Amino acid sequence: MPYPKTTKLWGLLEYKPQWTLSPQGWGILTISLIILLIVILRTVQPFLVVSQPIPSQILVVEGWMDEYAMQAVKMEFQQGQYDLILTTGEELGEGSVLASYKSYAGLAEAMLINLGVDPKKIVVIPTPRLKKDRTAASALVIKNWILASSLPIKAINLYSYDAHSRRSWFIFSRILYPEVSVGILAYPSPFYEPTKWWASSAGFRTITSEAIAYLYAILIWQFMG
Repeated sequence: MPYPKTTKLWGLLEYKPQWTLSPQGWGILTISLIILLIVILRTVQPFLVVSQPIPSQILVVEGWMDEYAMQAVKMEFQQGQYDLILTTGEELGEGSVLASYKSYAGLAEAMLINLGVDPKKIVVIPTPRLKKDRTAASALVIKNWILASSLPIKAINLYSYDAHSRRSWFIFSRILYPEVSVGILAYPSPFYEPTKWWASSAGFRTITSEAIAYLYAILIWQFMG
């Protein structure tokens, strides 16, 4: 069956035949989008909240986590038979109620000591205050400390918080490669139900923001690399 050709009227109007979705086509598209949405809702949270530890004697802790997470860090340190905990985190500005700790790395040290961790087993490695790329800055100071130390460190496990763990693992792995391998452990957030993260404001904010941030990190590293 021949299709009508383009028709022009007085050089001002133009008619062109075009393809469009039929009712059946719209139905298939709608069902496909619903299935895609369901897959995303079910898989994005377990993808972002990742735990894949590797054999290591060094446990690196992101110091901005709360005391509940630090209790889990203590248990991991004891059960994993690590030699050292390296705490990292940016410096705290003057006027902060936590300023006496100087940095989130120092705050993490204080919480771990209060929980019974031997202070001789903790190394505080703070980062400068930054408005962006804080995770990358933490990874870089950890790498510099490892390279400057006399310890034969070839692997670390990074302890992070909930959905932030995927992005931290990606950035640390990129920066420490190839000298040091990186495993990851995530403390799950108690503020939302993992299987229904979209049903609470805390879960929705956490997962959507971290998913966007993770995609941004991938794009930035692809561009830089």
